[in-house]
Formats: sequence, C-alpha cells, structure tokens
Amino acid sequence: MVAGGNHAKTGGYGVVNTLGGGFTAASTVSSLAPPNGAISRRQAGNPEYIASMDPRIKTAIAIAPWGYTMGFWDKEGLAGIKAPIPAPKEPWPAPGSTVYNAGHYMDPVWDTVRMNNIAQHFAAAWLGKYLKADPAMDAYLNLVPVGKEAVWSVDAKGQPKPDHTYWKGFGNRSAVGLRFEHLKP
Repeated sequence: MVAGGNHAKTGGYGVVNTLGGGFTAASTVSSLAPPNGAISRRQAGNPEYIASMDPRIKTAIAIAPWGYTMGFWDKEGLAGIKAPIPAPKEPWPAPGSTVYNAGHYMDPVWDTVRMNNIAQHFAAAWLGKYLKADPAMDAYLNLVPVGKEAVWSVDAKGQPKPDHTYWKGFGNRSAVGLRFEHLKP
C-alpha cells in the first residue's frame, strides 16, 4: 500500500516501483515482462521514471513484492527508494546468494489469520504515525522488543498500572513468541 497525496496503490510490486525501485535492464526484455517494452519506462536510471516520483508519498508497506528472484530488482535499482518501507532483513538473499528465504514466513505452526491480523495491527499504527502524524500511534510502535519480556500489569478494572509494559492492542500473553524490530529509515 502506498499512502500520501492522492495515491493508494496495492500490491508490493507496484509499491516498490512507485517509490523509486526501478526495474533492471534485464527485466525489460524478460519473457515475464509486459509486451512492447512497457516497463522500460519504469527502469532504474531512466530520467522520465525518476521525474515521475511523487514527493507527496510519505511512506509505504510493500508486502511480498514480486520480482526480486526473477531479476526485476537489484540493489542499485532499489537504492532509488527514499520513503520508508518497513521490511525485515530475514527474507533477503545473503550476499552472493539468490536464495530468498520466504520459508521464514511460512511456518506451519502459525495461523495465517493471526499473522495477517498482526500485520494489519502494525500497518495501521505505522500509517497512523507516518502518514497522519498521529502521536498516539507511538504507543503501538515503541514496545519492549521481545513480547514475552513485556509485563502485563492491570488493576481490577483492567486499567494499566505504572509497571505495565505489555504491547498496546495485545491481550495478556498474546505477544509471547513475537519480536518487534524496527530500523530507522
């Protein structure tokens, strides 16, 4: 999802390209590329493409953008991205490798609905903070990094006590097994 200005795009592939992740030269002639060189206009280094960047876009969340393993993206092309995109480091190939570790996100123990709910929870907080500049969202993003180390401490009415550090929006023990990491853009 790209947010800012009048833009609202979905799909990780389009998000990455809209933010400045230009396509590789090889991708423009790939058998997977659209016909008539259509993506060459969105190629890294193309002045027309660079000029098309919209400075009103403030942030984005690229969930599973297609194309990296097929050669549509490379380090140089992705360097054009200036807006913050939260992305964990685990799925990216190790230096010198082309192995994308998507298996890290396909744990057979995890419930897909729960994973999506957690992603939506943090996506809403991220967009609230960086797009709407809502300071109340800090409480959802400034967390004890390891969920099981957070303290659940509420009074008889369910109101947090001073030593309560549990993740905002999560019920008691529901962040156990989760780790929250964020890097500066």
